[in-house]
This record gives sequence, C-alpha cells and structure tokens, in this order.
Amino acid sequence: MNRQFNHSISIKLLLFVFLLLTISAQADEVDEFVRARMIERNIPGAAVAVIKNGKIIKAQGYGLASVEFGVPATKDTVFEIGSVSKQITAAAIMLLVEDSKVNLDEKISKYLPNTPETWSNVTVRHLLTHTSGIKSYSSLTGFELNRRLKRDDFIKALAPHPLEFETGTR
Repeated sequence: MNRQFNHSISIKLLLFVFLLLTISAQADEVDEFVRARMIERNIPGAAVAVIKNGKIIKAQGYGLASVEFGVPATKDTVFEIGSVSKQITAAAIMLLVEDSKVNLDEKISKYLPNTPETWSNVTVRHLLTHTSGIKSYSSLTGFELNRRLKRDDFIKALAPHPLEFETGTR
C-alpha cells in the first residue's frame, strides 16, 4: 500500500511539473507574440492578461505606460483609451439589445436612475447616435479620469448643465 501511495504522489508530481513547464512555455509564447505585435504596430505599451478556464495564467505589462515620462507599463496599468470606448460601448449595448435586455427606444431613465428632468426625452438610441443634446463632459472640469466618478456622481455633476440642443434635432 505504501508503494502504491508513493507511486500516486510521483505521478501527481510529474503532472504538476509538466503543467508548470506547459504554462511557462505558453508564457514565453505570449511574451514573444505581444512584443512582436507591439513592434509591428508601433504600440508603446500594453497591459495583458491571459485567462484560461476562468483563471489568470499570465498578467504582465509590456513597454511604456507613458512615453513622455518613460514610465514602464505594469500588469495593473490603466490606459486612457479615449474615443475607442465609444465603439466598444455601442457594440456591448447592441449585444444587450439582441438579448432583449435593452430597448434602443427606451428612455435612459429606465436604465439610469436619478437622471434630471431635462433628460426625460433622451433614449438609448439618442446616446448611441450622439443626438441626445446632453452636454459633452470632456470639455468640462471635474470629470478627469483620476477622479473615478461613480455613475450617480457623474450624472449629478453633469445634470446642472443645460442641453446643448433639443434632443433628437441634431
């Protein structure tokens, strides 16, 4: 029985070492792939996570988080992505529309509590097509990324600003 127990431990140990070597080899392939794409596409920095079966098997920063200041990227670097988020958000909303979880012609107050009365005619479609009339926050102070405003605080800070035009007219 003791020999069978030792044999079982040996097999488990070998499987564990094999798993570690496999993950290590994959990590090197990830590094090579990411670095090659960064060179190919002139990308200064990236934060990458490789997830397999719901578990992070690799998380790493590559290159620079700030070219101007020479700050290296880490696995925890948060990059400002600017207007790219508009397309990602629109695609995500359309997936919710496909799943009948969001209606494009529904008032946003259904999905966003505490919206001001001036936004009462604004629909999801108006937001997606930039025809809501809601003031663009990007030119206002108090909305800087480092403030990390929660949704309710964001709405509360934007609410006092009048619509730039009547909803749906431009």
